Amino acid sequence: MADRRDAKTWVILELTKTGEQKAEDGSLEASLRRILSLSKDTDVFVPSSTYSKGGRTVTIHLMEGYAFVSSGLNETTYFKGEQTPDIKRVMSSASPSGMRVIHTLTDREVSKMRDQLRSLVIGDVEIGSLVAVTDGMYKGLDGRVLDLERDYAILRIEMRSLAVITKIPQIFLEVDVPNAG
Repeated sequence: MADRRDAKTWVILELTKTGEQKAEDGSLEASLRRILSLSKDTDVFVPSSTYSKGGRTVTIHLMEGYAFVSSGLNETTYFKGEQTPDIKRVMSSASPSGMRVIHTLTDREVSKMRDQLRSLVIGDVEIGSLVAVTDGMYKGLDGRVLDLERDYAILRIEMRSLAVITKIPQIFLEVDVPNAG
């Protein structure tokens, strides 16, 4: 059995009001990477999703006020972000010896949050659904969902003289008719 200490965990960051605003506009991850000098290999999870739909910016929050960075870096790296414009504090507690111990979440808990967020964003698109495309190149057209691939749907869109099969982000789709099968 693998040693649980080797399993991936996530450091919990409490955000400032500025950090929450950056989560709202979609710029928080880039800002955290800059503040903490994170490499591209270091995972960051902001439990919200920002996208454009119908000409406006929409943000869906699973949990406001927090962000998560994969553990494994020197603890001082996380603490140096405290009191910056985006990070209010790193969730931690004092050990009996007085040292700060960082609180973490398991990778499984963060994966569950990612799945919950994905289901909030995607909604009820299913294979066989008749959908209206609300944004992008095929905006205003209807199509039938042939397959689903993570956050995308493979659609068949029929126009007067042409049928197209294309891959479209599910956030750009609205279900027209319940699954007709």
